[in-house]
Amino acid sequence: MRTTMALKMMFATLALGLAACGESGSDVPGGGDDEEVIPLLVAGSLVDFQTGDSLSSGAINVDGISPPPSVTLVGGNFEIAGIPPYSNFHLLASSPPTHRSTYGSVIVTEDIDVDGLVIETLSEDFVASLHAEFGVADSATLSVVLGKLVDENGSALAGVPGTAFQLEPTMQGPFFLDADRAPDLRLSESSSSGYVVIFDVEPGLVSFQASPGATVSLAMADSPAAARAVTLAEIVVQDGDVVIPTGVSFSADVAPIFDNRGCVTCHSKNGIGKDLGGLHLNGEVNKMHKELTEEVSERHQIVRVNLETPAESLMLTLPSKEDPPDVHPNSTFLSAADADYLTILGWIQEGALNN
Repeated sequence: MRTTMALKMMFATLALGLAACGESGSDVPGGGDDEEVIPLLVAGSLVDFQTGDSLSSGAINVDGISPPPSVTLVGGNFEIAGIPPYSNFHLLASSPPTHRSTYGSVIVTEDIDVDGLVIETLSEDFVASLHAEFGVADSATLSVVLGKLVDENGSALAGVPGTAFQLEPTMQGPFFLDADRAPDLRLSESSSSGYVVIFDVEPGLVSFQASPGATVSLAMADSPAAARAVTLAEIVVQDGDVVIPTGVSFSADVAPIFDNRGCVTCHSKNGIGKDLGGLHLNGEVNKMHKELTEEVSERHQIVRVNLETPAESLMLTLPSKEDPPDVHPNSTFLSAADADYLTILGWIQEGALNN
């Protein structure tokens, strides 16, 4: 399991390689009404961002899973029980007084336990060196984001200019780290380490996009930011703009997403999604299409597809990360640049057809 490769795979153009589900009314591939959701165990250790040395103590909080899972921490080693399969979430690690509270890069699970995670935290000395080198005062109310720019294969990407970033006027940056992860005010583009630093980020969810006119697109998972904390993130850089698919088929393109991303297991006979959300995704394509496009959600009292404002459709907003979080127990889509999110968005924009 990996905390970063999954992000690149989700954001890259997703080649599902799946055959069509058959004629309208055929069964969705995979899954069964007797499947049950088996929570995962996630384990790993805390290390220093600069040195890679293990920390002897610390604390871990989980962001993005409801109800909160059980965390056991012995020294710098942790185990987290109760993570739903096919989730994405963040860990907030701290080890005061030597290390600043740090959100690690997004963790994406599939349907097996995860071991060997390495969660990096920034030392107070290193955070102080960032502020000193770049001439930005340390804020008690704002956050710092340290992003790693990578290509579609996960390799650190040099040569991405600061002008590629669209930042809020109140933010300061972007600044860059050199090949040894040291701050260097002279750099105007990413070094071979790929690291970019942005200061004075408001608490809440953060995700950066490319500036208008840039020749690249930036894809970053929606990530939490908190006052006087650091957020680590991976930012996938691709040539050109993010493209919303067209000619999307419900049976061949949309329905398989429910199986591949674990929606079927949760929204079936023994899943909490069927009981709490009133949505059954494990059945015939016709039935699923009707539940998504015609039936009214008992909890929200609206249809799950919004043809007038597709991005506000429940089937997109509920599985996405939001601040404050909604009733969905976990996040499925990494952001609005997630390939599966874009596929569903394209399908809705084209009328949410039963095709």
